[in-house]
Formats: sequence, structure tokens, C-alpha cells
Amino acid sequence: MGSAYDTELPDSSVEVIFCMSLIHHLDLPRARAEMLRVLRPGGLVVLKEPIRFSAGYGVLRSFFPSHEDISEDEHPLTRDEFRTFQEGFDSDGLRFFRLPFVPLVQRAIPKTTRTVLRTSDFLLRALPALSRYATVAVVRLRKPDEQKREE
Repeated sequence: MGSAYDTELPDSSVEVIFCMSLIHHLDLPRARAEMLRVLRPGGLVVLKEPIRFSAGYGVLRSFFPSHEDISEDEHPLTRDEFRTFQEGFDSDGLRFFRLPFVPLVQRAIPKTTRTVLRTSDFLLRALPALSRYATVAVVRLRKPDEQKREE
């Protein structure tokens, strides 16, 4: 197999692409172009990516550096990058996950992981304005079917 920019798959040969925490490592326009090329009309991309839509949270996060091994260019997607990646697709099913307190509580009290994730999910559903502080977004993208659009 080729790279994310040149998979060596035939045009319009893929029905579904699952993309989990990958594109924030890539050149977004090139990766999007390859996905659009290999997807059949009406094909889907299910995309899960780390995000950072709040500048204030980004500043706060800089005080708590990650302990994980991360690549030099890796970064959570900004709102503009996330929106730009969706260009050329029909987008629906957008959901936000994991408020910033989740990893802090998980580190402090590991046995509370399930409860803290449920609490975060509840808050994001009950108070949609909190989505700007979410740390993960999941969206379903559909490659337009040009024939259906013309009808």
C-alpha cells in the first residue's frame, strides 16, 4: 500500500474510510484529496480527531505538557482546519467528546474513568456551548453523489 497521499487504490473503489486520530499528522488538503479520489460517490469517511477549538484552553494546556511520545508536527486540529478538511464532503453526525477535566481526573483517580467520561458526555449534550472545550470530535463525511445532486 502507498501513503495517505497516494494509497495506490483505484479511483472510486472504497465505500467507507475509518480515520482515527490520523489527519492531524498530515497535510490536510492532500489527505482530503486522496480520500475524495478513492471514495465511490456516496461513500463515507468516519473521522475521529483531537481538536482544540478554544484558544484559552490551548494556553492552559501548554502548562501541562503531554507525557506521550508525539511527533514534531502533531497538533490538535483548530476549528478552521477541521472545517477545511470537510470541504468537498457532505457532513453530518458531528459529535464532541472529552472535556479537558477528563484526563486530569483519570490520572488522579483511575477507577473513575467510566464515570468521568459519562459526566463529560452528559455535559456536552446538555450544554452544547461547551463543545468549544471538547478535546475530540467525530464526524461522518459523505462524498457527494453528483448524479443525485443533478436530479
